[in-house]
Order: sequence, then C-alpha cells, then structure tokens
Amino acid sequence: MDEQKYPDLWVTSETTTKIIAALLKFNKLIGTISKDAKNPFFKSEYAPLPTILKDIKDPMQDAGLTINHFPIGDNRLVTRLSHSSGEFFQGVFYMKSVKDTPQDRGSVITYMMRYAVGAYLGLAIDKDDDGNSGTFVKATPDNTPQLKTMTIGIQKSMLDYIVDGKVDAVEKQLTKYSESANKTIVKNRVKEVKSLADLDSGIEKDSK
Repeated sequence: MDEQKYPDLWVTSETTTKIIAALLKFNKLIGTISKDAKNPFFKSEYAPLPTILKDIKDPMQDAGLTINHFPIGDNRLVTRLSHSSGEFFQGVFYMKSVKDTPQDRGSVITYMMRYAVGAYLGLAIDKDDDGNSGTFVKATPDNTPQLKTMTIGIQKSMLDYIVDGKVDAVEKQLTKYSESANKTIVKNRVKEVKSLADLDSGIEKDSK
C-alpha cells in the first residue's frame, strides 16, 4: 500500500497582491466579533465558530474572499483562503483528539476550523488568554516591552524559515510578538520540528 501523502504545510498562489489588498479591505469592514459563549474551565468568554462565520459573512463577500476547510487523512485540516482573482493562501493544521471516537474527532475539526479562521483573518476570537493574565504579577508600563502583532504575512515568512531549517532564528523572533492565533501556529510548528529533530537524534544514537 502506498504511503499517504499530505499537502505542503503552507502554499500560496504565485501572486498575492490582490488577496492582501482584499484582506486590508476586510479588516476595515469587520467589526467586533461577538463573544457569546463561556469557557467553564477558565471562566472566559469566546466566540464560537457559528458566531464567527455569521459575523464575517458579509465583510468576506464584500472583499471578494472565501474560506474553505478540508479534513484529510489522520487528524489534519487543510484551510484555503481564496480571493475572487484566484489568489489564495493555504495551510495544513494538525491536532490529535484525546479520544479516538467520531465525536471527538469531529470536535477537533471544529476547533481547528475556528482557530484557522481566526488566524487567517486576524480576528480576536477570545476575550482573554484563558486566565493566564491573572496568574502573574503585571509589569509596570515602563518595564513592559511593546510587542508587535503577527500578521499572516509574517507568519508565512516564519513558516518558510522553519522549512529552511532556521528554527532557532524563528524562536528568537517569536519573543518580539504578542500572543495571537498566528503566533500559536508558528510556535506549534517550532515544537513539532524540534521534537522530530530530537527523535531523529535519539534514533541515530541508538543505531551506533
């Protein structure tokens, strides 16, 4: 049986000028995403997927954008953001369910879709950081560095650097950016690549 092949982690159309302009238009049109659900574990509010899709529907249409998701293989989700010009951004997400049941796998797909939409469109879909902000003593404004916001373009560049093997350089740059869905995707990819590297190193040692 042939080994299953997956799409590349991140691909784009040959040109992206029009889709980037459309994203800028979308960002001007989109209002505040309604956070009408509560996380009982962290006592925080968040925007569920149906609410997000409802809020972004008209601004997406006005900007000539559409976003589609394709579950493939084992616990993977392909997300494609397309523009009416034919330009696109496409990425592959991976997340394993705790229990291997149809219900849990379905929940994970919905979870990945929610964060993929938020990451691609730069949406604030969570009201806070799951309660972590109350865990530590906050620094005074004078001592707090001004962190940058990671756009999808910066995320793409960092993912390209990771593919080129520049994982350490990406990891250092991550500290300059505030927490966001885009940054989380890059952090998870860094962890995945480093874990694979450690595994390969262990196999190599065992073979000697």
